[in-house]
Amino acid sequence: ASGFFNLPLTFAYSIGMVSCALMGVGILRLTRETSQKMYFSLVGSIIGMFGVVASLTRGAWAAACVSILALFFSIKKRLTAYAVVGMVVLAAVMYFSNSTLRSRFDSLTTIKQFESNRLRTVIWKANWAIFKDHPILGVGLGENRNYLLEYYKKLGMEGETFVSHAHNNVLQMLTGTGVIGTFFYLSFCLCFLILALRLFYRLS
Repeated sequence: ASGFFNLPLTFAYSIGMVSCALMGVGILRLTRETSQKMYFSLVGSIIGMFGVVASLTRGAWAAACVSILALFFSIKKRLTAYAVVGMVVLAAVMYFSNSTLRSRFDSLTTIKQFESNRLRTVIWKANWAIFKDHPILGVGLGENRNYLLEYYKKLGMEGETFVSHAHNNVLQMLTGTGVIGTFFYLSFCLCFLILALRLFYRLS
């Protein structure tokens, strides 16, 4: 499942956020009342999570697991253990029932056998080298991809031709905007986390 414009990352993280929002509403209702709206929320979140799984986006899988655990822990701590067991069982079913999903799971721990993993290590090295040469302001937001081939040669990786974003948000910002831009980017993220926590503890 790649979503609109063939962008599986955007699809996975967008539907993942919506699914977690629905799951939060469903869990809250589950702990207080049984209603038709509760079932709609939970079923909607489950369908959305199937979309996250079908995107084959490993980062979104990890984000979904962390988010679901955070939801259960913040709303009803004693339900967190059930969430962990449920995710382990679901992961086992996914692993043993589908060869494509199994390959994606296996690629989490192996670099050499999977070309996409090897290419990520290559592009990370090149981006880190770009950042070290332009640490304060970077080379411009999104411009790091235009420097990759040059830095592959500098690093003795002449045969590499993979050109893409950094496949790591922080490294992408460091390369494109330097430490100054990255500071503001991380501050922006932290601000919304703090606002969300304050809102959560303020509301009943």
